[in-house]
This record gives sequence, C-alpha cells and structure tokens, in this order.
Amino acid sequence: LYMAYVKQNFETGQTLTADMLNHIEAGFDGVQDELVSGTNIKTVNGKSLLGSGNIPIEGSKAKPMPIILDTDWWTDIDDAVAIKILVWAEREGLCDILGLIVNAVNDNSAQSLARYLDYLGRGDLPFALEKNATDYNGNPSYFSTMISSWNHGLYSSNLECPDENEGEYYISLLQSLPSDEKCNIVCIGYLSALAGLFNRAKEDQSIYNLIVNKVNKVFIMAGKYPSGSENNFTRTARSRKAGYDVCTNCPSEIPMIFLGYEVGETVLSGGTTGSVIGTFDLLYKGMVAHGEGSKGRSSWDPMTMLLALMDNENMSGYQYVRGTNVVNASTGANVFTKNEDGNHYYVVKKYADAWYAHQINSIVEQRAWKFREIGRVQYNPDITSYTLQSIAITTQPNKLTYYVNESFNTSGMVVTATLQSESGETAMKTVYDYTYAPIILTQVGDNAITVYYTMNGVTKTASVNVSVKERETYFITVDVANGAYGGDETIVSGGSASVTLSSNDGYALPNTVIVTGAEYQYNSSTGVISLSNPTSAVSITAECVKIETYNISTEVTNGTYGGDTTIISGGTASVTITANDGYTLPSSVTVTGASYQYNKSKGVVSLSAPTSAVTIVVECVESVVPVGYAAVTFDGSEDWKFNTSTNPNTYGFYNAYLMNPDVTNPATVTNLGIGYFKEATCNIEVLNRNIVAEARENTTQCGFGYYGSDPSVFVRFDSSIATSVATFKTWLAENNLTITYKLIS
Repeated sequence: LYMAYVKQNFETGQTLTADMLNHIEAGFDGVQDELVSGTNIKTVNGKSLLGSGNIPIEGSKAKPMPIILDTDWWTDIDDAVAIKILVWAEREGLCDILGLIVNAVNDNSAQSLARYLDYLGRGDLPFALEKNATDYNGNPSYFSTMISSWNHGLYSSNLECPDENEGEYYISLLQSLPSDEKCNIVCIGYLSALAGLFNRAKEDQSIYNLIVNKVNKVFIMAGKYPSGSENNFTRTARSRKAGYDVCTNCPSEIPMIFLGYEVGETVLSGGTTGSVIGTFDLLYKGMVAHGEGSKGRSSWDPMTMLLALMDNENMSGYQYVRGTNVVNASTGANVFTKNEDGNHYYVVKKYADAWYAHQINSIVEQRAWKFREIGRVQYNPDITSYTLQSIAITTQPNKLTYYVNESFNTSGMVVTATLQSESGETAMKTVYDYTYAPIILTQVGDNAITVYYTMNGVTKTASVNVSVKERETYFITVDVANGAYGGDETIVSGGSASVTLSSNDGYALPNTVIVTGAEYQYNSSTGVISLSNPTSAVSITAECVKIETYNISTEVTNGTYGGDTTIISGGTASVTITANDGYTLPSSVTVTGASYQYNKSKGVVSLSAPTSAVTIVVECVESVVPVGYAAVTFDGSEDWKFNTSTNPNTYGFYNAYLMNPDVTNPATVTNLGIGYFKEATCNIEVLNRNIVAEARENTTQCGFGYYGSDPSVFVRFDSSIATSVATFKTWLAENNLTITYKLIS
C-alpha cells in the first residue's frame, strides 16, 4: 500500500499528506511480523521456505510388501512363469522376496530351480525343500532343460537346501521380519508346508500370535469354485489332508484368497518369449520341453502371483466372493459357502481372458507394464506427457566376453530412459521393450552393441562394448579303470560335449569322477559326463568299483520277517517286519552295515549303500489295553458311508484329532476300531496301530469313524447321530456294521 502511494506521488507529482501517511500506517495494522524460518513460518524437511529457487521434495513411497512363495515347482511349467513375475516385481520395487519354499520334491528339484533363479538374476536367493514331500509322482520334463541350458546355481543337489518340516522354515522367515512389517504368503502348489505351519499354530499360542502379527494375507491356487475338485487339493492323501488343515486351522484373523482351476484354465500365457526375447530364453525352453511351445500354458500360478502383488480387488480384475471354504479330508473336494463372516474368498474374472494374458506376457517378455498402480505402490506414471531425452545402460549385462557366432545375451542388463515433462520435470524409467544390433556376433575383436529405444516417436540409443574371441578346439582324454567309454573326442571353447562311461561285468559305475579343463556334470546312474566351458585340454579319470554281495541277517523278537536276504554294493534291498498277535511294531529298529530307512506303519526296512554284511535287529512290543479301556471292532466292511456334512468342525474331538503319525495310508486295512464311551478315555486299535483320543457323552463329541479308502483320516460322528449310546448303536446297524465289546476289568 505504501509503495502504491509512493508510485502515485512520483507519477503525479503530488506530495504525501498527513492523511495519506495515517492511512498507510493504519494499513499496516494486523500485518504479520517479519518472517523467520522455523519461528513464524514452517520449514520443510528442515529447509527454509524463504528465499528464491525451488526446494525438491522426494515423494513418499510405501515399503514393498515382503512375499513368501510356496511352490510345487513340479508337474506344470506355469510355476516358472509365476517365479519370473515375482523376480520382476522385486526388481521393480513392488515387493521383497522374503523366502521361497518347494512343497513337492524329486531328485532334481534344487538344482533346476537354482539354475532358473540364477538365469533370472536372483541366483543368490536361498530356498527350502519340503524334503519328505516325495510322493506326488511324475518327472517334470523341464527340469533337465533348466539344468542343461544354464550352468550356474546356488544349489547342485537337494542335500544342500534347508528343510521345510512342520512349518519350521516358515517360522524362521516370519521371525526375520522387522517388528513393524507383515508379509503376503503365495501358495501355488500343494499345501502341506503351509498346513504344517497352521497345525503348529493350533497347538502353540506363540506361533499363532506370530502368524497373526506377521502375515497380511494368504493367496492360494487350489480348488474349484463354488465347488469341485482340483489337483492341488486332491492329488494324494497328503494333499487332501493338507487342504483340510489349511482351511480349518488358518487363524481367522488372516484373509485367504483362493484362485480356482476355472479361472486360469483358459488363460494361456508365457509362450511368446521365444519370438520376443529369443529361443534361448530359459522360460521358452521350459515351455517347449513341457510340450506347450509358443502357445503358452494355462495361467493358474502367474495369475495368483499377480493377484497377490496387486493385493487390490479393483485393480486386479476380479470380483471377490466372501465365505468359508471347506475341503473334504478324504477326497480333497472343496465346497465354498457364501457368508459375510468368513475369512475365505474366491475370485471371479471380470474381463476377457486376453486381458489377463496380456498382463502376464507384458512382464515375461521383459516389456514395461504400463499400469498406474499395483496395490500400495505408485508405478510407471502416465508417460504420454513426457519426452524421451536419452537412454543409458545403467547396469552392464552379465556376459561381456563371447566367442564368434554367439548371440548377445541381455541377462542382467538394465536400460534406463531419461524423460522430461512439459514443465521441465525430469523422470527416470527402466525400460524393457528395447531392441539391439547386432544380435549374432560374427566379428572377432571389440564390438559395440547398439541399444535402441523408441517412445512417442522419439528414438534414442546407447551402446555396450563386448569382446569376441575365436573358438579353440580342445581334445578330451578319458581313463576308465574296469570299464569303457564312448562319446565326443573334442570340445570347442564356449561349446559342450559328453562322454558316457560303462562298467565291465562284475563292476559298477563309480559315484564320482575326476574332470579337469572344463565344467562338468556327472550322472552316476547313466554314466553320462556332460562337459561345458572348456579352458584347456580336458582329462577325465574314473574307476568302476567291484560289485560285492553282502548277506542280510534279520532277527525279530515277537514277530516274523520276509524279503531280501542279500544286497549288492551300490544296490538296494528291503525287509518287511510283521508283529505277532498281541504285539505291535516298534518305533525304531537297529541296522548295521548299510544305510536304511524304517517305515513303522508298513514295517518295511529299506536298505541302501551297504559296506559290509547287514544285520537287522527288531523287537516287537506287547500291545497293552489299559484297565478301563474298551475296544469296538467292525466286521471288515468298507462300503459304509459317513453322515454327509460340509461342516468343517466335524473332524475329530473338539475340532481336533490325535493320531499316531506313523499311520499313513495303510492300503490293506479291513478292520478298525471305533468307540463310544461316557466320560472315559478310549484306546482305538487299527491293525495293531494305536490311536488314542478322548470322548465324552454330549451332543457334539462322540466316537470315531473311518471314511473312504484312507484310514489315516478319522472323522467325528455328526451330532445328529452321536447324541447317545442308543443312537450310536442304531447308526451302526443302519450301515450294516457289527459291534463287539471287549471290556477289560
């Protein structure tokens, strides 16, 4: 105001009067005092707002969600697609990989997965195997492809991996989280490892609290919805029980989101990498080995992975249906009941199959996926208003030295584009849909690979310098004692070759060989030595071992035995123990002279790797029915049916059952124990296998039953049946079951 008056006076030549000065003074009344940073004007991030220029403010960004992936890495190739998406998401800052668990195991599980992770750039990622989960059968064709096509990985055998047993590895991962963080669990296979965790929580309040405090949500690919049967629940007795346990014992505070068979079956993805990236791509090679090739594979697992990464119903392209999922522990079939109180959800697709396939392929083809948000993380803002300024190779590719006629390998290379908005703001963006030339390196010496990237009609380039060498030829010499060999006689630098050993009569292939001058893998079963990356002349030394025959001596007290009486060096044998009447098999046996495994439920002693004559000592133990116990036996009929019920609380007493863990799928059971006792503890005997439980006379906890073909699954009689001794006997009669009481004083 003062300056306005001065300006007016200057322009008109007028003199400031007293009235004018009084008016100016009045105008300053109530005006804020001199601004002092931090006193009467706030600072931003400790910086004063006073003065000229701009204060850069870094945008806030939510912490990436930690992810535990529980995969079968087994019968289907869509696991490989899901894992590539997971690694991509971590690289883009959308998640942190907290841990990885394999829930179905064969001999090559660790080596194949380790090499695939190394190819994807996460070769440093440790993972655990559920090492007792070996009963799912099948031989994944893409395992050998992963192993033969990539030479490096964290693990070379299953023995080197940590073991996931009864939730132990899960617990260690959850305990490693900072106090203020939770994780999402993604299960794209069989649920036995996850069931181990939840079963532990049922018995241990501290583990229950750990899960509630550290798990945000659980995403599962299993089942059909609203009802049906699907492999991950139904495949074996192990998977059926695991499905039941997970749905029953997951803490109610944890939401579980299920993606069913019907969602992913018709969405084909993952097969386009051969044409976009190149036929060298390991995922594409896996697709070919699995028989899918360029058409891709059903997308159950990658869709589940993206669902977990988004963790947002509206963004993910699904409608959530809330309720309770119940899995039949005998058949694995699931039934979903809608309700507003359940902590279970299944998803229904909102869009055409092509929408979901495009999302998956955009990632696995290594192109940027231009959507605005994944869950809590802002990603890839709209770039239409930006202009491409330049590109740079911000991380060099893993491989910089080549042999002539090799193809350039982009693995590990990161290309970053610099963008500028109309207002002058600068943004950085990692790009994937770039091209490069030359593809095949034909010139010996230093070569420059030119990388091209185009956005909104503007193309920029950057270059990578690589060195190309002539290939050298190296001779392969083989020295085999007590055997012979055949195969390649030379190997070129950067190439591969193989030699096959055979043993003379009376000798066996050795467990190990000595190789110098090249990397190698040796299969002691087939005698094949696979050579790669030679650095000099290759020398192979092997000594076949003489086959020895060892006698097996078995001593059984209170029982009998049958089976093999000899075993050869490097071979296997088995002996089966049977307890006499009134006795049961012991919990352990004594074996000398060989490695062994003992299956108490079957009485089988499996022998391997003998070093001398083998001795087996077994002492069966007397069956004891304590005073006051009673036993009830059926007539052997197996065609009776249990009262049909979808209530998940119809299993065991007080939602639980106690059973001997050694009772696992005895296929020959014809008699079983069953009982109804008033305020008493009962002993139930199944072919000399004891199961102890408590039964009380009321409207909900009465008796035991055996349903279906797997007697390891025991179910409680429905309250409408077992309301009294009389109705219990009536139920037996209606199902043509005879009952005999053997009371012991």
